[in-house]
Amino acid sequence: MINPQTQTRQNLTDASGKVVRDVQELGSLAADSVADTVGKLKEQGRELLSQGKEGAKKAEAQLETFIGDHPIKAILIAVGVGALLGFTFRR
Repeated sequence: MINPQTQTRQNLTDASGKVVRDVQELGSLAADSVADTVGKLKEQGRELLSQGKEGAKKAEAQLETFIGDHPIKAILIAVGVGALLGFTFRR
């Protein structure tokens, strides 16, 4: 016959082992979830970067078209912006 203290000790040992395994499994699931989320965020970042590059190229093309169509106006705007910035950041 098994001593009640020995049986209790064995039950506690078994239960603590199960808790440790459960915690390890939860940690593994959490790590997998984080890895998936990071992967999704990276992909979204790449897509946004690509969209930003396309938008910048379109803006550049529009600016070049405007400058080509209105060179005097473009020069006057550039001078005005430069003067405004100069007055703003003057010490």
